[in-house]
Amino acid sequence: MKINDKDIKKLNKTYRGKLIRLTSGKYYCKYNLSDNNFSSLSYAVNELIAYYVLKDLKIISPKYYIVLIDENRKIYSLVSKAINDQGKFYKASDLGIKSVDGVSLYSLWFYLNDHFIKDPHLYIDIIKMYLFDLFFLNVDRHVNNFGFIINKGHYSLGLLDNEEILLYDNLVPLINATYEKEKWYQELKHIQNNDHNKKVDLEMVIRNNLKTFLNDSSEEYIELFENIYNMLNPMYFEDLLEKIEKENIIYTKDGYIPLIIPRKDELLRRYLRNYNLITDVFNKYKGERRMRCNGRKNI
Repeated sequence: MKINDKDIKKLNKTYRGKLIRLTSGKYYCKYNLSDNNFSSLSYAVNELIAYYVLKDLKIISPKYYIVLIDENRKIYSLVSKAINDQGKFYKASDLGIKSVDGVSLYSLWFYLNDHFIKDPHLYIDIIKMYLFDLFFLNVDRHVNNFGFIINKGHYSLGLLDNEEILLYDNLVPLINATYEKEKWYQELKHIQNNDHNKKVDLEMVIRNNLKTFLNDSSEEYIELFENIYNMLNPMYFEDLLEKIEKENIIYTKDGYIPLIIPRKDELLRRYLRNYNLITDVFNKYKGERRMRCNGRKNI
């Protein structure tokens, strides 16, 4: 990617969510953000984190580029190649998928089944989306930021707008493992939607959500979870942050400046705490399963 004065002027006049033609090609301008109370770079870095992780999970998401468009006011523009480059992208909302109270794994599976979408990998990819959001505490998964890329009759899952990962200690991931609207989950969602400052028992939500997934899943999905759990270990995440700083830059009209990830210690702390919680739930699940197996052997 190359940026010049003309591109900078265009980006300064571009509104959120618009396609724009720059010197090096056509891009989607996600937004322009000023670096004031909360670092806009944090949102941009989170999109990069998501891109790298989802790429490792073999899920499609946009690759973003960070452009400094106003050095004095520290305003950054976040641009990407359009996801439609890989086929026709339909948001979940475009396909009639609703999420009044959040999205559940079961409701998505039933949608695929009811619409005769039989690609087995899509069911796996939806679980990967659920687990990505769970591991990275994504509080902004709804029917407008995921969908399906259709290319010659082939369906692929595509994820957008992943900037709100690892940002909060008191907001809960939106994808629920269950189909039924469990009272504990809906009460917490009501609190979250109406008062972001009110404390939510995030640990209880993660425990209940993951416990339900593990207890209801087939061996195939348990193995999938374990593989992803092992891959996304804390060392992987620490190395990933270093990789992002090494492989990405902030583009400027004069060339580029290095990308230094803001709040890195906070990202690592929050991720480690959540990973340890997931580890505890998984270890308890394995212990209970061993007890059930030993009990059947003794009968």
